[in-house]
Amino acid sequence: MNLTLPALWITALALTAASSAQSAPVIGAPTKAVSVGGSSKPKYTGPAPLALKQAIDVYFKQNLAFQGTLLGQEQAKINFRQSWRAFYFPTLRFTTGFTSAQTLATIPGTAARLAYPSNKLNGYPTSYFGFEITSPNLFAFFTERLTFDQVVMDFERTQQKLDEDKRTQARDVYKQYIEARLAQEQNEAAERSVQISEVILNLVRSRKALGTADQTEVESAEVDRNDARTQLISTKTELKQALLALNNTLNIESESEWNLTTSFDYKPLDMTFEQAFQIYKDRSPTMRDQKLNIEKQHMGLEIFEKNRMGLPRLTLNGSAIKYENGWSTAGANSITGDRLDATLSFNLTIPILDQAGFFQTDQSRLNRINLERAEIDFRAATIQGEKDIRTAFSELQKLQEQLAPLRDSFNASAKVLDRMVSEMATKKPSRLELRDAIKNAREKELELLKNVMEFIKARNTFYVLIGKDLEF
Repeated sequence: MNLTLPALWITALALTAASSAQSAPVIGAPTKAVSVGGSSKPKYTGPAPLALKQAIDVYFKQNLAFQGTLLGQEQAKINFRQSWRAFYFPTLRFTTGFTSAQTLATIPGTAARLAYPSNKLNGYPTSYFGFEITSPNLFAFFTERLTFDQVVMDFERTQQKLDEDKRTQARDVYKQYIEARLAQEQNEAAERSVQISEVILNLVRSRKALGTADQTEVESAEVDRNDARTQLISTKTELKQALLALNNTLNIESESEWNLTTSFDYKPLDMTFEQAFQIYKDRSPTMRDQKLNIEKQHMGLEIFEKNRMGLPRLTLNGSAIKYENGWSTAGANSITGDRLDATLSFNLTIPILDQAGFFQTDQSRLNRINLERAEIDFRAATIQGEKDIRTAFSELQKLQEQLAPLRDSFNASAKVLDRMVSEMATKKPSRLELRDAIKNAREKELELLKNVMEFIKARNTFYVLIGKDLEF
C-alpha cells in the first residue's frame, strides 16, 4: 500500500542496537527494511499464495449460490429460444393412430338395416398418419411483436442481472479478503514488534553488563517483550479466524491457510456526486428494474387496447402428407395422398359486456393504474437513490479526508522514532521514551492501515450501489 516512504526505522533500530551492544548478540533483528502497509512481500508464509483475483475465481467455481444463478441464466436462455421460435416459426407435428369398430346391431327401418350386412364393421382397424403445420398469426396489428419485445427485454435484463450478481458477490469476497489481509498485516506488525522488543532487551542487557543500565531497566524490557509476544498470539488467532471466514465465503476447506499476496493501493474517489448519481440512474439494478417495468406496462397497455378494439387477425393452418386406410366387409380400401391443405382464417372479436365491464373499461383502467403506479415507483426509487448515494458519498468523503491527518500523524511518529534511534549512538536515551516512541509509531501505522482498508471496502460497496464495476 503506497502511502508513505519505506519505514527504515526498524532496521535502523536493529543496527544501532547491535553497534551499541558492542559484541552482544542481537536476537531476531530484521534483515531488511519493512515498508508501511505491506508494499513489500508479506512475511506470512502459508501453504499457498492467494491473490484477490484468484479468490474471486475460486468463489465463482465453488459457490453453490452462484451455481444456482448460472442455472437460472441457462433457463432464461431456453425460455427466450422458445419464444423466438414461437414468434418466427410455425409448428410442425406428426400424428398417427388407429381405431377398431365392431357393428353389434342395426335399428329396424333405418338405412343401416337395409344395407346390412354390406356395411357391417367387423373390428378391422383403420389407421392414419400425417403431418400438421400451424403458423403464428400472419398479421395481428403487431400485438405479437409487442409480446415478443417484452420477452426480449426480460432476457436482456436477465443478462444484466448476471453481471450485477457477479459484482455483488465479488464484493463479498473482496470484503473478506481485505479483512484477512488486514489481519495478516497486523500479524506481521506484531512479529516486528516482537523482533524490536528482543533487540531492545538485548541492548539493555548488554548495557547492564557494561554498567550503564540497572536490573530495573532489564525487567522493564522483559515486560515489553512479553507484552509483544502476547500481542502476537492475539494477532495470530485473529488471522486464523479471518482466513476461516474467507474460506467459508469461498466454500472451500475451512482449515486451508493462505499467503494473501494482493496489496491495496490507496486511490482517492475519482467522481463527483453528480457523476455518481448519473451512473446510478443509468446502471444500478434498482433503476434498471424500474425502467423495465415502465416499458412493459406501456406495452401491456397497448396490447390490451388493440385486443379490446377487436382488430382482425389473419392466420394460416394446414396439413401435409396425409394417409388413411379403412376396412369393411367388402375388403380393404385405402386413401393415400401427398398434399398440402391450407386454411386462411380471418377472425374478428369485439368484447362488449363481460366481467371486465362495458367494452372492458374496468380492465383498461386497471392497466392504466399499473402504468401510473410503475411511474410513481420509478420517481420514488430515483428520490430514494439520491438520498442513499448522497449519504454514502458523504461517508466516503469523510473516510478519505481522515486519511490525510492519519498519514501525517504516522509520518511524525516515525520521524520521532528515527531521531531517537540516531541519538542512541551519542547519548543514552530514556528507555521509557524509546518504548513509547516505538509503540506510538506502530499503532499509528496500524491505524492508518485499518482506515485505508475501511475506505477501500466502503468505496467498493458504493460502486455496487451505483452499478459501477469493482476495482481489483
